[in-house]
Amino acid sequence: MNILLEEGLPEEIDGIPISPDYRNMVRFELLLQEKDMPEAERLYLGLTQLWPEIPQDVDYAIRKLMWFYGCGRPEPEKKGCPAREAPRAYDFEQDAEMIYAGFYAAYGISLTTVDFLHWWEFMALLMGLPDTTQMGRIMYYRTVDLSQVKDKYQRGFLAEQKKHWALDPLLSSPRRTAQEIEQATLERARRRSAEVRRMMEQR
Repeated sequence: MNILLEEGLPEEIDGIPISPDYRNMVRFELLLQEKDMPEAERLYLGLTQLWPEIPQDVDYAIRKLMWFYGCGRPEPEKKGCPAREAPRAYDFEQDAEMIYAGFYAAYGISLTTVDFLHWWEFMALLMGLPDTTQMGRIMYYRTVDLSQVKDKYQRGFLAEQKKHWALDPLLSSPRRTAQEIEQATLERARRRSAEVRRMMEQR
């Protein structure tokens, strides 16, 4: 799906209403980092962030949650397919204040008072923050490919910044790619779907 070609961003999936505000997916991403919470519980709570009423087909609900969280990208590449290494650019817990300040400085958007901001729009704006903002610069430091920097002094400076601002991996070892992380999350979620169904029946 191409955000530039859509007449409005999705507020329903296959005719089923969803909750597309950015805050819901921020909560979902933070849930992914809750290592002390059982995985099935995290998944159930994640589903409630997108679906006001979780569809009975839990596998479908999980698949569409990951599709929406991935901003409409096709399902992540299968294991064994080549993918570029993608260090994390941001952390919603650690970088919260800098993200807020960046949106206010660059776009005049106060994330504490805006009534609604679609997740896909939020992510496009976040990843497009200019380097005139601290968050924009830090995301560049975290993701810059040092092998493409020819000047050795500039490369040395960027290497220091990259190390200083580096984030721990979200759910995996540092050598896994963003696509692999997303695929692993989806596969684990599918394995937990039976537990989620039981939770839905009990609530």
